[in-house]
Amino acid sequence: MGAVAVSVPLFPAIKWNYIAKHWILYGMRLVLGLAVLFAFGHFARQIDKKFGKLSGDFLRLIVATQFHFMFYCSRPLPNTFALLGVLWTYQKILDGQWLCAARIATVFTLLFRCELILFYGCVFIWPVLTHQLSLFGWNGAIVHCLSTAMLTLGISVPLDSFLWRRWLWPEGEVFWFNVILNRSHEYGIQPYFWYFYSAIPRAMIASTLLIPLGALIVDFDFIQIVLWICILFFIWINRWKSMFGMLLAVGVVLHLIVNVIGTSIFLLASSRNYPGGEALTSLQYLRHFSRNKPLSVYIDNYAAQTGVSRFLQWYDAWEYNKTENLEPSQLARFDYLLIGSYTEPDIVNFTARKFFSTHRVLYDIEAFQ
Repeated sequence: MGAVAVSVPLFPAIKWNYIAKHWILYGMRLVLGLAVLFAFGHFARQIDKKFGKLSGDFLRLIVATQFHFMFYCSRPLPNTFALLGVLWTYQKILDGQWLCAARIATVFTLLFRCELILFYGCVFIWPVLTHQLSLFGWNGAIVHCLSTAMLTLGISVPLDSFLWRRWLWPEGEVFWFNVILNRSHEYGIQPYFWYFYSAIPRAMIASTLLIPLGALIVDFDFIQIVLWICILFFIWINRWKSMFGMLLAVGVVLHLIVNVIGTSIFLLASSRNYPGGEALTSLQYLRHFSRNKPLSVYIDNYAAQTGVSRFLQWYDAWEYNKTENLEPSQLARFDYLLIGSYTEPDIVNFTARKFFSTHRVLYDIEAFQ
Protein backbone atom coordinates (compact mmCIF):
# COMPACT_ATOMS: atom_id res chain seq x y z
CA MET A 1 0.00 0.00 0.00
CA GLY A 2 2.71 2.45 0.94
CA ALA A 3 4.75 1.74 -2.16
CA VAL A 4 1.70 2.28 -4.35
CA ALA A 5 0.86 5.56 -2.62
CA VAL A 6 4.30 7.12 -3.09
CA SER A 7 4.56 5.81 -6.66
CA VAL A 8 1.30 7.32 -7.91
CA PRO A 9 2.81 10.80 -8.55
CA LEU A 10 5.46 9.16 -10.74
CA PHE A 11 3.07 7.24 -12.99
CA PRO A 12 2.82 9.92 -15.73
CA ALA A 13 6.59 10.23 -16.05
CA ILE A 14 7.09 6.45 -16.04
CA LYS A 15 4.31 5.80 -18.55
CA TRP A 16 5.39 8.25 -21.22
CA ASN A 17 9.15 8.16 -20.83
CA TYR A 18 11.82 5.51 -20.49
CA ILE A 19 13.39 6.09 -17.10
CA ALA A 20 16.14 3.96 -15.57
CA LYS A 21 15.05 2.00 -12.52
CA HIS A 22 17.35 3.80 -10.11
CA TRP A 23 15.87 7.16 -11.12
CA ILE A 24 12.43 5.79 -10.30
CA LEU A 25 13.79 4.87 -6.87
CA TYR A 26 15.13 8.40 -6.39
CA GLY A 27 11.78 9.86 -7.40
CA MET A 28 9.85 7.57 -5.07
CA ARG A 29 12.16 8.37 -2.16
CA LEU A 30 11.78 12.07 -2.89
CA VAL A 31 7.99 11.76 -2.69
CA LEU A 32 8.18 9.77 0.55
CA GLY A 33 10.71 12.13 2.12
CA LEU A 34 8.61 15.17 1.25
CA ALA A 35 5.52 13.47 2.68
CA VAL A 36 7.31 12.81 6.00
CA LEU A 37 8.66 16.37 6.13
CA PHE A 38 5.18 17.70 5.34
CA ALA A 39 3.72 15.66 8.22
CA PHE A 40 6.51 16.80 10.52
CA GLY A 41 5.89 20.42 9.52
CA HIS A 42 2.24 20.16 10.52
CA PHE A 43 3.23 18.48 13.79
CA ALA A 44 5.75 21.26 14.52
CA ARG A 45 3.10 23.91 13.87
CA GLN A 46 0.88 22.25 16.46
CA ILE A 47 3.81 22.45 18.89
CA ASP A 48 3.98 26.18 18.06
CA LYS A 49 0.31 26.59 18.93
CA LYS A 50 0.42 24.47 22.07
CA PHE A 51 3.76 25.43 23.64
CA GLY A 52 4.86 28.56 21.80
CA LYS A 53 6.89 29.40 18.72
CA LEU A 54 10.23 29.03 20.50
CA SER A 55 9.45 25.44 21.51
CA GLY A 56 8.55 24.62 17.92
CA ASP A 57 11.76 26.22 16.67
CA PHE A 58 13.84 24.15 19.09
CA LEU A 59 12.04 21.03 17.91
CA ARG A 60 12.91 21.86 14.30
CA LEU A 61 16.53 22.63 15.17
CA ILE A 62 17.03 19.43 17.14
CA VAL A 63 15.47 17.21 14.48
CA ALA A 64 17.36 18.97 11.68
CA THR A 65 20.70 18.48 13.42
CA GLN A 66 20.15 14.81 14.20
CA PHE A 67 21.14 12.15 11.70
CA HIS A 68 18.50 9.52 12.28
CA PHE A 69 15.31 11.33 11.23
CA MET A 70 16.64 12.94 8.07
CA PHE A 71 18.44 9.78 6.99
CA TYR A 72 15.44 7.50 7.37
CA CYS A 73 12.60 9.83 6.35
CA SER A 74 12.84 8.81 2.68
CA ARG A 75 13.62 5.11 3.10
CA PRO A 76 10.76 2.87 1.88
CA LEU A 77 10.47 0.89 5.11
CA PRO A 78 7.37 0.05 7.17
CA ASN A 79 8.76 2.17 10.00
CA THR A 80 8.95 5.21 7.74
CA PHE A 81 5.35 4.85 6.59
CA ALA A 82 4.33 4.28 10.22
CA LEU A 83 6.16 7.49 11.15
CA LEU A 84 3.80 9.39 8.87
CA GLY A 85 0.88 8.02 10.85
CA VAL A 86 2.47 8.78 14.23
CA LEU A 87 3.17 12.40 13.27
CA TRP A 88 -0.33 12.80 11.87
CA THR A 89 -1.84 11.19 14.98
CA TYR A 90 0.06 13.50 17.32
CA GLN A 91 -0.95 16.50 15.26
CA LYS A 92 -4.61 15.61 15.82
CA ILE A 93 -4.00 14.86 19.50
CA LEU A 94 -2.39 18.25 20.08
CA ASP A 95 -5.39 19.78 18.33
CA GLY A 96 -7.74 17.91 20.66
CA GLN A 97 -9.21 15.68 17.93
CA TRP A 98 -8.92 12.37 19.77
CA LEU A 99 -11.45 10.44 17.68
CA CYS A 100 -9.80 11.44 14.41
CA ALA A 101 -6.43 10.52 15.91
CA ALA A 102 -7.78 7.07 16.84
CA ARG A 103 -8.96 6.47 13.27
CA ILE A 104 -5.59 7.48 11.84
CA ALA A 105 -3.83 5.24 14.36
CA THR A 106 -6.03 2.32 13.28
CA VAL A 107 -5.17 2.76 9.61
CA PHE A 108 -1.41 2.94 10.06
CA THR A 109 -1.33 0.10 12.60
CA LEU A 110 -3.16 -2.26 10.25
CA LEU A 111 -1.20 -1.24 7.18
CA PHE A 112 2.36 -0.72 8.30
CA ARG A 113 3.28 -1.61 11.88
CA CYS A 114 1.22 -3.86 14.12
CA GLU A 115 3.56 -3.11 17.06
CA LEU A 116 2.02 0.36 17.14
CA ILE A 117 -0.75 -1.25 19.20
CA LEU A 118 1.55 -1.06 22.22
CA PHE A 119 2.51 2.55 21.53
CA TYR A 120 -1.00 3.78 20.84
CA GLY A 121 -2.33 1.86 23.82
CA CYS A 122 -0.18 4.05 26.07
CA VAL A 123 -1.16 7.19 24.16
CA PHE A 124 -4.93 6.68 24.24
CA ILE A 125 -5.34 5.29 27.74
CA TRP A 126 -5.28 8.79 29.25
CA PRO A 127 -8.08 10.36 27.15
CA VAL A 128 -10.19 7.26 27.77
CA LEU A 129 -9.71 7.49 31.54
CA THR A 130 -10.41 11.24 31.54
CA HIS A 131 -13.49 10.82 29.30
CA GLN A 132 -12.00 12.91 26.50
CA LEU A 133 -12.41 9.90 24.22
CA SER A 134 -15.57 7.84 24.50
CA LEU A 135 -15.25 4.14 23.79
CA PHE A 136 -18.89 3.14 23.45
CA GLY A 137 -21.88 4.34 21.49
CA TRP A 138 -22.32 5.02 17.80
CA ASN A 139 -19.94 7.94 18.07
CA GLY A 140 -17.47 6.05 20.25
CA ALA A 141 -13.94 4.99 19.42
CA ILE A 142 -14.78 1.29 19.13
CA VAL A 143 -17.39 1.77 16.39
CA HIS A 144 -15.28 4.30 14.50
CA CYS A 145 -12.09 2.24 14.72
CA LEU A 146 -13.84 -0.99 13.69
CA SER A 147 -15.42 0.67 10.65
CA THR A 148 -12.06 2.22 9.78
CA ALA A 149 -10.38 -1.17 10.15
CA MET A 150 -12.91 -2.85 7.85
CA LEU A 151 -12.43 -0.17 5.21
CA THR A 152 -8.64 -0.35 5.52
CA LEU A 153 -8.52 -4.13 5.20
CA GLY A 154 -11.08 -4.00 2.40
CA ILE A 155 -8.59 -1.97 0.39
CA SER A 156 -5.33 -3.52 1.61
CA VAL A 157 -6.11 -7.22 1.29
CA PRO A 158 -7.29 -7.22 -2.36
CA LEU A 159 -4.55 -4.83 -3.50
CA ASP A 160 -1.70 -6.55 -1.67
CA SER A 161 -3.01 -9.97 -2.67
CA PHE A 162 -2.96 -8.88 -6.31
CA LEU A 163 0.60 -7.59 -6.01
CA TRP A 164 1.87 -10.66 -4.14
CA ARG A 165 -0.22 -13.06 -6.26
CA ARG A 166 -1.69 -14.82 -3.25
CA TRP A 167 -4.28 -13.94 -0.64
CA LEU A 168 -2.71 -12.13 2.28
CA TRP A 169 -2.87 -9.27 4.73
CA PRO A 170 0.81 -8.26 4.98
CA GLU A 171 0.84 -6.84 8.48
CA GLY A 172 -1.34 -9.71 9.65
CA GLU A 173 1.36 -12.13 8.53
CA VAL A 174 3.94 -10.06 10.43
CA PHE A 175 1.77 -10.20 13.56
CA TRP A 176 1.29 -13.95 13.18
CA PHE A 177 5.02 -14.58 12.71
CA ASN A 178 6.25 -12.26 15.48
CA VAL A 179 3.54 -12.61 18.12
CA ILE A 180 1.60 -15.82 17.61
CA LEU A 181 4.49 -18.00 16.44
CA ASN A 182 7.03 -15.98 18.47
CA ARG A 183 9.69 -16.35 15.79
CA SER A 184 10.97 -12.79 15.54
CA HIS A 185 14.21 -13.88 17.23
CA GLU A 186 15.11 -15.74 14.04
CA TYR A 187 16.06 -12.40 12.52
CA GLY A 188 18.52 -11.74 15.33
CA ILE A 189 18.34 -10.34 18.83
CA GLN A 190 20.17 -7.55 20.63
CA PRO A 191 21.32 -7.36 24.25
CA TYR A 192 18.74 -6.11 26.73
CA PHE A 193 20.31 -2.65 27.12
CA TRP A 194 21.13 -2.21 23.42
CA TYR A 195 18.57 0.57 22.95
CA PHE A 196 20.06 2.53 25.83
CA TYR A 197 23.75 2.28 24.99
CA SER A 198 23.51 2.15 21.18
CA ALA A 199 20.21 2.93 19.45
CA ILE A 200 19.11 6.01 21.43
CA PRO A 201 22.56 7.69 21.54
CA ARG A 202 22.99 7.18 17.80
CA ALA A 203 19.53 8.58 17.12
CA MET A 204 19.69 11.59 19.45
CA ILE A 205 23.47 12.19 19.64
CA ALA A 206 24.11 15.00 22.16
CA SER A 207 20.39 15.41 22.88
CA THR A 208 20.59 12.08 24.72
CA LEU A 209 22.00 13.96 27.71
CA LEU A 210 18.71 15.83 28.08
CA ILE A 211 16.55 12.73 28.49
CA PRO A 212 17.01 12.51 32.29
CA LEU A 213 15.85 16.13 32.50
CA GLY A 214 12.51 15.31 30.88
CA ALA A 215 9.65 17.18 32.49
CA LEU A 216 6.11 16.07 33.25
CA ILE A 217 3.89 18.99 32.27
CA VAL A 218 0.30 19.00 33.54
CA ASP A 219 -2.17 20.84 31.32
CA PHE A 220 -5.85 21.44 31.88
CA ASP A 221 -6.65 19.08 29.03
CA PHE A 222 -4.25 16.19 29.46
CA ILE A 223 -0.87 15.17 30.82
CA GLN A 224 1.94 15.49 28.29
CA ILE A 225 5.43 14.12 28.54
CA VAL A 226 7.83 16.77 27.25
CA LEU A 227 11.49 15.83 27.20
CA TRP A 228 14.21 18.04 25.78
CA ILE A 229 11.97 20.59 24.05
CA CYS A 230 10.64 22.13 27.26
CA ILE A 231 14.02 21.90 28.94
CA LEU A 232 15.70 23.83 26.14
CA PHE A 233 12.83 26.31 26.08
CA PHE A 234 13.14 27.16 29.78
CA ILE A 235 16.93 27.29 29.61
CA TRP A 236 16.86 29.68 26.68
CA ILE A 237 14.26 32.13 27.98
CA ASN A 238 16.15 32.37 31.29
CA ARG A 239 19.63 32.64 29.79
CA TRP A 240 20.25 36.24 30.96
CA LYS A 241 19.05 35.82 34.54
CA SER A 242 22.25 34.32 35.94
CA MET A 243 25.73 33.18 35.02
CA PHE A 244 24.57 29.59 35.39
CA GLY A 245 21.72 30.30 32.98
CA MET A 246 24.17 31.74 30.46
CA LEU A 247 26.36 28.65 30.74
CA LEU A 248 23.36 26.42 30.18
CA ALA A 249 22.37 28.48 27.14
CA VAL A 250 25.88 28.07 25.74
CA GLY A 251 25.48 24.35 26.37
CA VAL A 252 22.26 24.38 24.34
CA VAL A 253 24.07 25.90 21.37
CA LEU A 254 27.09 23.61 21.76
CA HIS A 255 24.82 20.57 21.93
CA LEU A 256 23.37 21.51 18.54
CA ILE A 257 26.89 21.91 17.15
CA VAL A 258 27.83 18.48 18.50
CA ASN A 259 24.72 17.10 16.82
CA VAL A 260 25.84 18.54 13.49
CA ILE A 261 29.34 17.08 13.89
CA GLY A 262 27.94 13.69 14.87
CA THR A 263 25.51 13.77 11.96
CA SER A 264 28.37 14.54 9.56
CA ILE A 265 30.34 11.55 10.86
CA PHE A 266 27.34 9.24 10.59
CA LEU A 267 26.65 10.53 7.09
CA LEU A 268 30.20 9.74 6.00
CA ALA A 269 29.98 6.27 7.56
CA SER A 270 26.61 5.54 5.99
CA SER A 271 27.89 6.50 2.54
CA ARG A 272 30.35 3.62 2.87
CA ASN A 273 27.83 1.20 4.31
CA TYR A 274 26.16 -0.14 1.16
CA PRO A 275 28.79 -2.39 -0.43
CA GLY A 276 26.18 -4.73 -1.92
CA GLY A 277 24.53 -2.00 -3.94
CA GLU A 278 27.88 -0.53 -4.94
CA ALA A 279 29.17 -3.94 -6.03
CA LEU A 280 26.13 -4.68 -8.20
CA THR A 281 26.20 -1.21 -9.76
CA SER A 282 29.92 -1.51 -10.52
CA LEU A 283 29.45 -4.95 -12.03
CA GLN A 284 26.71 -3.74 -14.35
CA TYR A 285 28.80 -0.75 -15.43
CA LEU A 286 31.80 -3.00 -16.11
CA ARG A 287 29.71 -5.50 -18.06
CA HIS A 288 27.49 -3.00 -19.82
CA PHE A 289 28.50 -4.43 -23.19
CA SER A 290 27.01 -7.78 -22.07
CA ARG A 291 23.67 -6.33 -20.99
CA ASN A 292 21.75 -8.34 -23.60
CA LYS A 293 23.47 -11.64 -22.84
CA PRO A 294 21.84 -14.21 -20.51
CA LEU A 295 24.29 -13.79 -17.62
CA SER A 296 23.52 -14.86 -14.06
CA VAL A 297 24.37 -13.06 -10.82
CA TYR A 298 24.07 -14.57 -7.37
CA ILE A 299 23.35 -12.13 -4.52
CA ASP A 300 23.99 -13.44 -1.02
CA ASN A 301 22.29 -12.26 2.18
CA TYR A 302 24.99 -9.73 3.01
CA ALA A 303 24.78 -8.08 -0.41
CA ALA A 304 20.98 -8.11 -0.34
CA GLN A 305 21.01 -6.38 3.06
CA THR A 306 23.54 -3.73 2.09
CA GLY A 307 22.05 -1.88 -0.84
CA VAL A 308 20.90 -4.38 -3.45
CA SER A 309 17.30 -3.94 -4.52
CA ARG A 310 15.27 -4.65 -7.62
CA PHE A 311 15.68 -1.01 -8.61
CA LEU A 312 19.36 -1.79 -9.21
CA GLN A 313 18.66 -4.79 -11.42
CA TRP A 314 19.11 -2.94 -14.69
CA TYR A 315 19.31 -5.63 -17.35
CA ASP A 316 16.27 -7.71 -18.22
CA ALA A 317 18.38 -10.40 -19.87
CA TRP A 318 20.32 -11.09 -16.67
CA GLU A 319 19.26 -13.46 -13.91
CA TYR A 320 19.51 -12.00 -10.41
CA ASN A 321 19.22 -14.82 -7.88
CA LYS A 322 18.87 -14.34 -4.11
CA THR A 323 18.14 -17.94 -3.09
CA GLU A 324 19.47 -18.50 0.41
CA ASN A 325 21.72 -21.26 1.76
CA LEU A 326 23.06 -22.54 -1.55
CA GLU A 327 26.05 -24.87 -1.43
CA PRO A 328 29.29 -23.96 -3.26
CA SER A 329 28.52 -26.65 -5.84
CA GLN A 330 25.18 -24.97 -6.55
CA LEU A 331 26.86 -21.58 -6.94
CA ALA A 332 29.22 -22.86 -9.61
CA ARG A 333 26.68 -22.24 -12.37
CA PHE A 334 26.52 -18.48 -11.77
CA ASP A 335 28.64 -16.15 -13.88
CA TYR A 336 29.10 -13.68 -11.02
CA LEU A 337 28.82 -13.92 -7.25
CA LEU A 338 28.23 -11.03 -4.85
CA ILE A 339 29.61 -12.38 -1.58
CA GLY A 340 30.01 -10.54 1.71
CA SER A 341 30.15 -11.16 5.44
CA TYR A 342 29.53 -9.34 8.70
CA THR A 343 31.95 -11.58 10.59
CA GLU A 344 34.70 -12.69 8.20
CA PRO A 345 37.71 -10.34 8.74
CA ASP A 346 39.29 -11.03 5.34
CA ILE A 347 36.43 -11.67 2.98
CA VAL A 348 38.61 -11.36 -0.14
CA ASN A 349 40.95 -14.22 0.76
CA PHE A 350 38.08 -16.22 2.23
CA THR A 351 36.12 -15.98 -1.01
CA ALA A 352 39.17 -16.64 -3.17
CA ARG A 353 39.91 -19.85 -1.27
CA LYS A 354 36.30 -21.03 -1.18
CA PHE A 355 35.58 -20.51 -4.89
CA PHE A 356 39.05 -20.81 -6.41
CA SER A 357 38.01 -23.72 -8.66
CA THR A 358 35.02 -21.93 -10.23
CA HIS A 359 35.44 -18.16 -9.88
CA ARG A 360 38.06 -15.48 -9.39
CA VAL A 361 37.80 -12.21 -7.48
CA LEU A 362 37.11 -9.29 -9.82
CA TYR A 363 37.12 -6.53 -7.22
CA ASP A 364 36.20 -5.86 -3.61
CA ILE A 365 34.22 -3.06 -1.98
CA GLU A 366 35.27 -1.83 1.45
CA ALA A 367 32.51 -1.00 3.90
CA PHE A 368 32.26 0.81 7.20
CA GLN A 369 31.28 -1.63 9.95
